[in-house]
Amino acid sequence: MQSKLIRFIFILAAAILFVDECPAAPYFRDQSLMNIPTAYVPDHGVFDAGIHTAILHRKREELAMRLDFGILNFAELGMMMLDRGDSDYVLGNFKILVARESGSIPSLSVGVDNIGEDVEDGSEDYERSFYGVLSKEFNLPFVHRINGHLGIGSHRYVSDTSIGQYLHGVFIGLSKDFHPSMLKGSLRLMGEIDGRDLNVGLRYMMDSGLSVNLAVGELDADPEDARYYLGVSFTNAAIMNRIDQSSELAKRAVRIANEASSANKSVSDDQ
Repeated sequence: MQSKLIRFIFILAAAILFVDECPAAPYFRDQSLMNIPTAYVPDHGVFDAGIHTAILHRKREELAMRLDFGILNFAELGMMMLDRGDSDYVLGNFKILVARESGSIPSLSVGVDNIGEDVEDGSEDYERSFYGVLSKEFNLPFVHRINGHLGIGSHRYVSDTSIGQYLHGVFIGLSKDFHPSMLKGSLRLMGEIDGRDLNVGLRYMMDSGLSVNLAVGELDADPEDARYYLGVSFTNAAIMNRIDQSSELAKRAVRIANEASSANKSVSDDQ
């Protein structure tokens, strides 16, 4: 089953690349929801690479490829290559963890999106945007573990139309992970109001690090104007975790061997 899913991921990636020329595709970053950031950052040395697009009226508006990686366990640095219309752009993003989640205290991060080139004929989606965001895991009755995210930002988080005219840059999101026994991985249900629109999505995260991301955006608008978001990505987080576990086991084995050697030496000395 896993091999079929991997084959499906590559077919989906090819479809994203070659579908006909759709406003801004969501980030689908590993430490984000669809189009909003969270206060979480990747561990040091962990990277997340992906390709994503948005489909509107059966046409692709743009194609974005991105790479994000964690620095020193408190920062995230990323780069995005954007194919929009007849032009290509390179944009960056940076997020720093100010406070880590502890007990009843949420994580707090601040960041900036769209550092770099000006996107011609682009909306505020690609203007340089600053934000601050809080994230917290809650353990609720019936729902159990669920993550909540609340932030405020400029430009791409602000709109004078639809629900955005009441939010003034405030964005909010919820995410919930499931671990079905029939799947080798986990499912994440996501819902957000990105300061402009209502989006819902699903992310299937395989144990290998591959992910498939699907979402529907602008649900508060006319149903015919809903956007369908597609993305595939890969993170080395699972690989890094296995390396850390192997390293810890090796250290433990060395420690046990040293203790055994010391014990044998003590016995020999007593004799």
